[in-house]
Amino acid sequence: MASEIQPPSDTTTQLEQWDLVTHDSGQDQDKHEKQYLQATYPNQALRNEFYTWIASEVGEDPTQMYALRYSDIPIAKPKQEGSVQPVCVPLSQFSFADDAGLTGPPELEKARLLLGILCSYGYDVEEPVKVNWKPLDEIGVGQLLYLKGQLRILTTLSILAVVHQRKAKLSEVHVGLQQSLQRIWCVHVELTNRQEELFYNLRVAVKGSVRTAPTAVTWVNSLLELAKTGDKDLQATLNAWNAQAPKSDKVTGQKFLTVKNLLDLPSECRQAMFAYINKYGFDSSPYTEDLLSSKKLLVSFTFKTTKVPKTSPWAGHWAKVTKEALNLWITCLNAKWDRSQKGGRRQPTKAEGESLLEQCYLIY
Repeated sequence: MASEIQPPSDTTTQLEQWDLVTHDSGQDQDKHEKQYLQATYPNQALRNEFYTWIASEVGEDPTQMYALRYSDIPIAKPKQEGSVQPVCVPLSQFSFADDAGLTGPPELEKARLLLGILCSYGYDVEEPVKVNWKPLDEIGVGQLLYLKGQLRILTTLSILAVVHQRKAKLSEVHVGLQQSLQRIWCVHVELTNRQEELFYNLRVAVKGSVRTAPTAVTWVNSLLELAKTGDKDLQATLNAWNAQAPKSDKVTGQKFLTVKNLLDLPSECRQAMFAYINKYGFDSSPYTEDLLSSKKLLVSFTFKTTKVPKTSPWAGHWAKVTKEALNLWITCLNAKWDRSQKGGRRQPTKAEGESLLEQCYLIY
């Protein structure tokens, strides 16, 4: 068991001194793990070399049988995962490609918390990773997709990437972590399509003492990932979810307006906002579902102000929200949050956020 592994205190300190979650590089501090891994290993040759290094550094537990084919991974139906015996899968088989998971990037704050657990106790082997299935026989390196366990896998791969880039040996940096990574348990959950995979992940996310219900940002990330797979009818996806979800988990009312607004934001505005939210976590950022549900965040929304004569060159442009104004608004919110003392931070109300946006459009 991972909790029985006691790594030497000096190696734990060494790992924690390396800023693994921000990848020991100031320019990468706003990148989530998947972006960091993809940027560090941008082509297949580099990824193959990294995966080969992982296989060599982690090694295998001689007491375990490893799944090398998809048929080796036990299949379970949803809600019956505990009825099958999970099997070990080599870490080098897990993917960090765009389609590896549907829930969007894990928040950096959660990754930092997990980093502390990994440094202290090694990999948590008690809960198996729920993985996806491909119509292939052999599981190639970097091919295994996951339904549940993305945070654990991507954080672990990022730690190993930093060790690899430093040309260090994992067994010397943290022998307890190295040994625990030899036992990553997996089960395959039988689902029929990508929408079912998304719903499964979101249902599981609501359960458990350390898990929280998906936020509007989680939903938008997930819907955008689902759209990449070809399922672009996002309204139908939300309707299907609401038809089977309990009342407390439905995407309706304010949450629906927030999701709709975020999907309608210009892509570069949404990316800037989400990068900041990823850094702090949604609940610890200046953004709230109340603020983001405002219809005034939409490009071309017109503030009520002094009417401009139709003959004026400002006619049709004055008091309208633009992409540039939204970018400035996001920059101002982020900067004010960074300047505030951690204990004295207060999320702006909807009225305060709208007032700031009105000031931003005046500049443009």
